[in-house]
Amino acid sequence: MTENPAAAASAMSATRVRKDHWKGMSAEQKQDILNTMKMQIYEKKKQKEMEEEADKLWIAQEERKRLLVLKQMHEQKRREKEMDDALKEKLKAQANAHKAMWTNYYGEKLGFDKPSA
Repeated sequence: MTENPAAAASAMSATRVRKDHWKGMSAEQKQDILNTMKMQIYEKKKQKEMEEEADKLWIAQEERKRLLVLKQMHEQKRREKEMDDALKEKLKAQANAHKAMWTNYYGEKLGFDKPSA
C-alpha cells in the first residue's frame, strides 16, 4: 500500500476521494483549511469591532437624546412656573379690582383690607 494521498483520488471527480483508499490530506489542502480558518477569524474579529463601534455610537446617541429630553423638561417646567406666576399676579390684580368696586347699601365703598369697627 502506498501512503500517497493522491492514490485516494476518485475517477469521478478531482474533488472527490475514495473512502477505502483515504490516506489523509495533502499539505496544500491542510494549508488551504488553515488559511480559510485564519480568514474566518479575521472576519469575525472585524465584525465584532464593527458591532462594538455601532454600540458605542448608539449609546452616545441615546445619551444625547436623554440630555435633550431633560433640557426640554426643564424648559417646560420653567415656562409652566412663569405662566403660573403670571396667572397668580393677574388673579391677584383682578381680586383687588373686584374688592375696590364693592359698595354697601349706603353707597360706601367696602374696605376689605380694614377691620370693621
